[in-house]
Amino acid sequence: MEKWRPNRRITFSRWEDCPRCGLPWPEKALKREPETGSLVCPECFDKPSHADIKARGEPKTADARQSSPWQPD
Repeated sequence: MEKWRPNRRITFSRWEDCPRCGLPWPEKALKREPETGSLVCPECFDKPSHADIKARGEPKTADARQSSPWQPD
């Protein structure tokens, strides 16, 4: 009879159902939706729209119309 050795490579994680699609997902894979605050699976997660980004006040990218330092005035 072999000696029992615990397998230290197995990790256990909780599984929860996605509130949108109802499929079970590991708790670590679920993402929090910014607008609703609920945890949803990666397939149901909505990327923020342009209006959401604008409402959050995220920094804008550099304006392309600014004069280049390599062009004479």
